[in-house]
Amino acid sequence: MSGRKGRRCFVRGCITDNDGTATINLHASPMANAGVLQAWKDFCGVQPSIRFPISFSICHKHFAEDCVNPVTRRLLKHAIPTIRPLMNDYVSVPDTSPKTRVKRPRRIRETRKKLIEYPVLHKDVDPTLVRLSPTRNSFDEWHGFLDLHASLPTVKKPSDRWIALDLRGFKPHKVTFEYVDPDDPCHSLMSVAFLSSLNARVTTKKEDFFIDNTEVRSRKELEDLLETVERAHFLPCGCPVDHPANLKDIADLQDKLSRVELPSDLWVVNDLVANQAQILFLLVDDNGRPFKSVSYSVVLLPRVFVQGVRCMRQEPVAKCIHAVERVLKEVEGAQLCAEARDQLPAREDEHRSACCVLLPKEYDGEMWWGDSCPACHSATMNVTQKKSRRKFREDRWKAEKEREVEADKLLFGSIGAVEKLLNRMQNAEREAEPMDADEEVGAEAMGEHKEGNDELEFPVLGLPV
Repeated sequence: MSGRKGRRCFVRGCITDNDGTATINLHASPMANAGVLQAWKDFCGVQPSIRFPISFSICHKHFAEDCVNPVTRRLLKHAIPTIRPLMNDYVSVPDTSPKTRVKRPRRIRETRKKLIEYPVLHKDVDPTLVRLSPTRNSFDEWHGFLDLHASLPTVKKPSDRWIALDLRGFKPHKVTFEYVDPDDPCHSLMSVAFLSSLNARVTTKKEDFFIDNTEVRSRKELEDLLETVERAHFLPCGCPVDHPANLKDIADLQDKLSRVELPSDLWVVNDLVANQAQILFLLVDDNGRPFKSVSYSVVLLPRVFVQGVRCMRQEPVAKCIHAVERVLKEVEGAQLCAEARDQLPAREDEHRSACCVLLPKEYDGEMWWGDSCPACHSATMNVTQKKSRRKFREDRWKAEKEREVEADKLLFGSIGAVEKLLNRMQNAEREAEPMDADEEVGAEAMGEHKEGNDELEFPVLGLPV
């Protein structure tokens, strides 16, 4: 027990210590997992100027039941505190009956003395307020993000399709409620997120928007917000059906042109409803020449043109000015194909597809990282492959010719070497054969005859010198 001397709960406002509340266990901070340790520190809610010790403790009151092993009563490996009990849960009602004064043990006196000498951790907590804590109903109101985070286990969701996610790894800390698709549980249709604050951001169809009075101050307000989001009907752009930015026809877009936020100052708007029944958005370059355009006709179907070529034919009909703003932003940010920057886009023929002009974000389900569009990239690859195949055939033919020449040289050299070897073998056989007496006389005569040839000018004819 000597190792537990002086331990206390490090959570701000908690008065549990190892001496005064022996019935409440204190759990040491996890040192193996840095992410869990940081979550413990964030939950403590201490002032930024306070430096955490190497090891600190949090009492059992701050952990849910599913974080504790029911047999050993120890914390699970990745247990994270999420509950902020009230002061009434810590301090029992004082007994006013007369008691005899009992001298406290020395260990308790030393611990209390240290707490008095170092009151920096909870210097803004008044002990009088701790002892005279109000009733539980007054704590229903949230004063910050930590209160919302602590109430996550007790929030009642409108249906089973809502799941709560505590994303501590995000900076800042994020808590989100996801409304999942029943056909695909991994896909979220709507979400209500809180980024280290009580302001809710409602997300639908990958579009964010704010609803009036999105700041929630209690668990009841959060539950009502989740129910409202679940019952609401949204457009594909993410706006509610009765949103004032909704569009029905080109006349609505004409009336709300002033509300459309252009991505940059390079956009020019031409209202051609009177003559051509369309509204034209032009993106000009530094010289004032338009090179991208988006037009909306009577049915509000966007038509995107880049260098005179129509692109992005899969854009849906605009039902809200936010959809118009999204298309303009995508068109401005879209990169041109490298083959169409300094020349006209290539057209379709028998050997290639027409240039896409704009680079797609994805192609065949994967991110597109090239500088050329898929059509130009495919055409370039075909030409490159043809050249490489032709070069491969030429190199193979040259290599075969060189091997034939080397083989002929080797063959001729081998024949000459064999002839020389045969001649040497024949000479060696002749020298090794024994000669008869007549052959010896003939050999001597031939030797004399050879010696006489040096003196005769015409030995064959037998003429004298």
